[in-house]
Amino acid sequence: MKEQLKNIILIGLLILVNLSIFIFCWLLTDSQNYLWYKTSPESIALVKNASLEIMRVNYFVYANGINFILLGTYYACYHKKTLGLMVSLLGAIIFWGGTILFEESSAENYYTIFKHQSVSEDFMLEPVKSGGKLMAKKLVNDLSTPNPFKKFAIRGLGVLQDESSIPLLNQLLNNAQETDLYRGEAYLALVTMNTEESTRYASLFLEVADPVLDKEVIKYIKMRAPDRVN
Repeated sequence: MKEQLKNIILIGLLILVNLSIFIFCWLLTDSQNYLWYKTSPESIALVKNASLEIMRVNYFVYANGINFILLGTYYACYHKKTLGLMVSLLGAIIFWGGTILFEESSAENYYTIFKHQSVSEDFMLEPVKSGGKLMAKKLVNDLSTPNPFKKFAIRGLGVLQDESSIPLLNQLLNNAQETDLYRGEAYLALVTMNTEESTRYASLFLEVADPVLDKEVIKYIKMRAPDRVN
């Protein structure tokens, strides 16, 4: 009787945990998080599909990882400790390995959301943050030509602390052919990274800035973040 009660409690706990994981993943990746305003049907479809793919991956990784860890704990407490530890270890491997295995596809889906979302400027970088480091190489592609997302791509590289893009941002900052907006954003991205190299480039720009040619760039930087101008 006690054994049956333990099994019933375990099953109930697993159902509750899985339901909680599903709700968490659903709320975290709900497409409505990225569709605030009216936009094209194509963009809506792309954001919804990308959000659904992310939700599936997250649920698979979280649910399987946590389920095995819970089962392992149960076996360790009430049956064979060695078996329980092995099952828990399997759960940890699924959680860790699954995160790495699906990292590229998640970044691709978050990049799709980034390019097709319709939110306020303050929230444009949320998919970038969620996509992680692999988003950086995708954002770099948006720096080669003017486009509606170039400004946020530059900001995103700073937020992601992508040190490999520092030379590219410095080149953009010192390119007089670029717009003042993009050059100013490049400066702010370098300062945001706050590495020895990025800080050196940012400081050097201020030292050699032309009072005429770079006037509007400095003005933009002061307008966006006055505390970031040394």
